[in-house]
Amino acid sequence: MNWNKVKVIYFKEMLDLFRDRRTIITSVLLPIILYPFISMFIASVASRQETKLTEAVKTVYFYDNTGSAEADLLYEKLSQAETLDIKHTRNHSWNDNFRELVESNNIQAFISLEDSTAGEFQHLLARIYYNDTDEKSQKAYVSIRETINKTNWEIVSQRLRDINLDEEILSAVDYAGDSVAAPQQILGALLGKFLAYMLIVLTLSSGSVVASDLVAGEKERGTLETILVSAVSRLELVTGKFLTIITFSFITVFMNIFSMYISTRHILGMAEIDMSQVQVPFLSFIMIFVAMIPLATLFAGIQLSLSTYSRNIKECSSYQMPLLIIGMMFSMISIFPGFELNYGYALIPIMNFSLLLKNILIGEYHLGYFITVIASNLILALVALRISVSLFNKEEILFRTKVEKSFKFWGTKRHNIFEPGFIAIIFGIVLLLFYYLGASWQTTAIVPGLIKTELLIVLLPVLLIYRLSKNSLPEGARLKATRPVNYLLMLLAVIPGFIIAAYIMQLTNLLFPLPASYLESMQKIMEVHQLPLVFSFLVMGFLPGICEEMLFRGYIIRGFERFGKWQAIIITGIMFGIFHLDFFRFLPAAAMGIWLGYLLLKTGSIYITIIAHTLHNSFTIVLSRWGEQLPILSGIVKNDNIPLWLLLVSMVAITFIAYYLEKFNPNVSPEHGTQSFSDNYGNSS
Repeated sequence: MNWNKVKVIYFKEMLDLFRDRRTIITSVLLPIILYPFISMFIASVASRQETKLTEAVKTVYFYDNTGSAEADLLYEKLSQAETLDIKHTRNHSWNDNFRELVESNNIQAFISLEDSTAGEFQHLLARIYYNDTDEKSQKAYVSIRETINKTNWEIVSQRLRDINLDEEILSAVDYAGDSVAAPQQILGALLGKFLAYMLIVLTLSSGSVVASDLVAGEKERGTLETILVSAVSRLELVTGKFLTIITFSFITVFMNIFSMYISTRHILGMAEIDMSQVQVPFLSFIMIFVAMIPLATLFAGIQLSLSTYSRNIKECSSYQMPLLIIGMMFSMISIFPGFELNYGYALIPIMNFSLLLKNILIGEYHLGYFITVIASNLILALVALRISVSLFNKEEILFRTKVEKSFKFWGTKRHNIFEPGFIAIIFGIVLLLFYYLGASWQTTAIVPGLIKTELLIVLLPVLLIYRLSKNSLPEGARLKATRPVNYLLMLLAVIPGFIIAAYIMQLTNLLFPLPASYLESMQKIMEVHQLPLVFSFLVMGFLPGICEEMLFRGYIIRGFERFGKWQAIIITGIMFGIFHLDFFRFLPAAAMGIWLGYLLLKTGSIYITIIAHTLHNSFTIVLSRWGEQLPILSGIVKNDNIPLWLLLVSMVAITFIAYYLEKFNPNVSPEHGTQSFSDNYGNSS
């Protein structure tokens, strides 16, 4: 790669961007000029409105059902409150009238005073009816509550004096809170809640504008062909455009952060808050900038890939929106309590940066976490860049003009049901039904819910698709027998496969500790195991084994075999992990899905995967019922810990089983079966 050519492309793209007046306005003028004025205007208006609301007179009706001296004293104290307009009422039908007045905000509160005496001294109960959705009513409630507390203390003090007791007898222990957090840490904790959100959203939004124009925009303007015929390689072109997106993203972020910093100091000055002792260390900004580089690189790679795939700017914008939503949701993780950065969260993009930034601002960052966040985001960024280069080298992607297929494929080309796009739509529909409908069924009644979910949501769509498209279900789903030795090898792999999946779950728990609520939900599912043994095997083992295998290995995997054997296995395995809608079980389920996909494509029979899936689930039932009674498994079940040596033995066993599967099935390949299946139906239609 010639870096001089990359530099030429880079400066050319940057010059084109800054020649555009829209770019100057959105990235420079708006942050410097408009944002400070808007923020100061809003702060000024909000301050005046708060003062106006606090000083406003609130109308409160007071109903006394006791007629006691203490009630008269309370009424007198409430009447002395400057912001309360107390109106004494004798109306006994308050429930029909005054409550409606509070709800309609005609009055701000209603006090009903009752006698709840249970001993020697009178005890009054003041029921305060207010509207929690109305700010003026909330202020009235606060004033009433403070006045009642002061009046209560006066009455109690007088009662003590009447019996010759000092009121100090009521105070035995006082407390004085003294936070040891430095002003800088307090400011860091505050900034950490929203700064990551602002940085990520600004980086994504600014980068999306540039990325959409760099490739999709050039396709739309017809200028991409001119660049491609120049003496610049595709890799150099991608690198130059890639650096342009990153540069523009950082320019926009810096301008916005600088603007927010100046505006914040001005607003705090208006609020008469002393900022002289609060200094954000320069080193913290350097560390945030270093951590931001891999993340911005990752965003740039994804956005450039989307722009390369898109036919025009409009299509690219529709692809950019989900990325922005994901970034917004993951960046908000620092706002929620209980989330602390560890090596598990350090591997999740966006989330890791959000938590790391909060730790840096507080001054409690861990070097190991910092390096892990940088490394994990950098690896993903390199993968995204590699994908961008790969897409840019494909003419069918770069000059994609073919109109997307319609969903109306019935009676035209029956193999269209195996198009990856159509399969993705079916998977999304099944996933939504599983989440909204299946979860509701299982919450109402776990066993009938599981049965209906597997039969109606998982299996039925597959049968309908094959039936309505007039494709052969036995041939498409590979409903055929295989060599007896394959069944034997599959049986030998059940326990080693289960141990490997369980160990992955153990690692997941180590990185992302399972919450108590999750364990309670798992305990509810385990209640199915207390049913009669045959019924448990049917509901938890046999039924998911048939239904889920028909969906994933009988249908979904067909759509991805055109990309290659391992691509189909891995993609389907990941989709199988996602299907379980369980973050903690994603990796074990995905690993299991990959193994089942390998068994299918190596043996050419779905019966193998159905039996393997059924036995895997059934072994869970056996372990939950009799695990503590089996000498080999009792220690593992009680301690919930799989030793490393057992994992290594299981991996060696799986390796040997895979070796013999390859040896006994040398001629079975997914390409052979898939191509002949799709082509036959495509030619016959």
